[in-house]
Amino acid sequence: MFEELKTRFVVLMTIYLLAFILIILQLVNLQIVKGESFDKDSQRRLLRSIQVTAPRGSIYDRNFIPLAQSRMNYSVFISRTSATAEQLNKMIYNLIQIFEENQEPYLDNFSNYLTLDPMEYGPYIKNSPEAIERWKREIVLKARDVDGLQSPQDVYDYFKTTRFKISDEYTVEDTYKIMGIRYRLFISGYTTVNPIVLATDVSQMVVAQIEERHFDFPGVFTQVSPMREYKDAKDSAHVIGYIGKLTQDEYEQKKNEGYRMDDFIGKVGVENYAENLLRGQDGLRQVEVDTNGRLTAEVGGTRVVSGNDLVLTIDHNLQKVAMESLQRNIQKIREGYDGRSNFGDAFAGSAVVLDVNSGELLAMASFPSFDPHVFVSSLDDREAQNLRVEYLTDAKAPMFNRAIRGTYRPASTFKPITAIAAIEEDKVTPSQIVYDSGYFTVTNLTFTDFRIRRGYAPLGNISLTRALGVSSNMYFYEIGVRTGIDNISKWASYFGLGRRTGIDIPGEVSGVLGNREYKNTVYKESWYPADTAQTSIGEFYNSFTPLQLSNYVSSIANGGRLYKPHVIKKVLSPDGETIQIADKNYEQIPVKKETLDAIKEGMIYAANTWDGTAAYAFSGFPIKVAAKTGTSETVDVSGKISSNSVFIGFAPADKPEIAIAIVIERGVWGSNSAPVARDIFTEYFGINKPSILEKPAYPEGVRFTF
Repeated sequence: MFEELKTRFVVLMTIYLLAFILIILQLVNLQIVKGESFDKDSQRRLLRSIQVTAPRGSIYDRNFIPLAQSRMNYSVFISRTSATAEQLNKMIYNLIQIFEENQEPYLDNFSNYLTLDPMEYGPYIKNSPEAIERWKREIVLKARDVDGLQSPQDVYDYFKTTRFKISDEYTVEDTYKIMGIRYRLFISGYTTVNPIVLATDVSQMVVAQIEERHFDFPGVFTQVSPMREYKDAKDSAHVIGYIGKLTQDEYEQKKNEGYRMDDFIGKVGVENYAENLLRGQDGLRQVEVDTNGRLTAEVGGTRVVSGNDLVLTIDHNLQKVAMESLQRNIQKIREGYDGRSNFGDAFAGSAVVLDVNSGELLAMASFPSFDPHVFVSSLDDREAQNLRVEYLTDAKAPMFNRAIRGTYRPASTFKPITAIAAIEEDKVTPSQIVYDSGYFTVTNLTFTDFRIRRGYAPLGNISLTRALGVSSNMYFYEIGVRTGIDNISKWASYFGLGRRTGIDIPGEVSGVLGNREYKNTVYKESWYPADTAQTSIGEFYNSFTPLQLSNYVSSIANGGRLYKPHVIKKVLSPDGETIQIADKNYEQIPVKKETLDAIKEGMIYAANTWDGTAAYAFSGFPIKVAAKTGTSETVDVSGKISSNSVFIGFAPADKPEIAIAIVIERGVWGSNSAPVARDIFTEYFGINKPSILEKPAYPEGVRFTF
């Protein structure tokens, strides 16, 4: 028995020993005999994950006119290889030759730090010794070497000789170009598996030349990627918005949602509001490359999902008409300088057009505007970058969306609210006569009508209809004080004044509704009857956005429905299927039909009767318009700033379809905004007649305009 166990033990030990010897021999074979071969082979096969950016959804106007789209473009990338500095410099030189022969810009911001002709520090740092020293420390790995860089020429020589080892075979100009690309690679920290982009939106000719000579360009490859393109979008820029690269703060907020540091995101407008709808799902290409960066096989990945498309409520043609008319009439007002009321300082304005039966935003013009294209242009597009700086620094604030962020005293366009409050609170009837003597006294303070100050007779007995039509301050002082500030404030709030509308565009402000609470909170003062008198005609603390004014007059037109305005009409999937349609949300204002009918009658008077404040602008217009103008005083201590011009209206007067609010900053008289409204009505209703704007924006001589 013992001998049998001993025999088995010997056999097992022999087997184990042989197995161990075989393993050792295989390891020797793999690591020593064939080790070098396997090592080279493994280096030839590297896995690389290439992010494939999803196309952003398109944005269309209501008639499917494209406003923003993602078009596909070719980009040139480079990844690190085992090339020597001499080989890399030669390859970059050859790439630059291809780019320049085809007049294609490439990404190079080196001139922002160091310029060649003249040799000096670039605009990013030259005006700050601290910035220059900080930049030099960032580009030099050994602190002791910084002391040797005393001049721009020293920095140039350091890059050429020490950092990038560029030989003397290249001209000074070519050396500087190579240096620019090498600097980009250096600060970007590119690696074998994390390539960086050298050029975007290059032509197919460039792609073909690089592909034909791919053996000359190890580590260089081309890829198709989407690029945002804005089409004739300057007129609608404040609605559409634009995209831009993530800031550090935005990245920290969004990185858990799959955003990368170099991703683009909607910054303002619909691009920002609908970011989650427009942004698609990026894909991933998993490829195998050799040490020269050449693709050897595609081994997997995830598919790209495009973003959803948006159809807006905006009418692109109506938007263009509104912008063009604002610009033209502002210029005409400036040319009407008289040194008394018009100081030639009109410079900006806004027009908002709403569908009174749905709350759809048909046009939202804010002048001056900007071209969103400059915010997606390459950093090497000098013209675009100069425009970008101009937009951000211009005193006229073209980036400022006056329609939802600008607040203005409504002046006489507030009078319909005062009348509504007075009628609804039984302080006056529509037919009741009030005597306009040209003076109104309250608590020992007397207001004098401008007609009296100019030597004209007062209006005398006047009804609500004519008081609205000719804009009698004395009438509204009287009924306003009778009604009281609390009632006026209540009804103004019902019509959405002094509070956000909730429109689907970011950045809307609430404005100010003048009442005793506001005065007490801000100024710690009591409210007086004289304050009510001034508020009744739209002055004092009242300050509203053009969107609020448009929504308020829309509610008068449609019978008291205060819609929540919206600009996104529907959302389409990448396959074109409708996946979301805007709701028509509204609040029903508790106002009687008879009250609104009385207000409409007065607004019709203003636009259609000879002494109405808007009658001149709508003379001969084939569609009956209801309107109210307002002249908002903005005089400074020197008295040299023109008043703002304000207009609200709707048409057709008997069966309203659209409502308009217009503000022209320093537009002098309220009636000066009416020609813009006429242009908008003309376009909307398709009236092919000569525009009233061929006439002066306002008539010669004296006119009473409020």
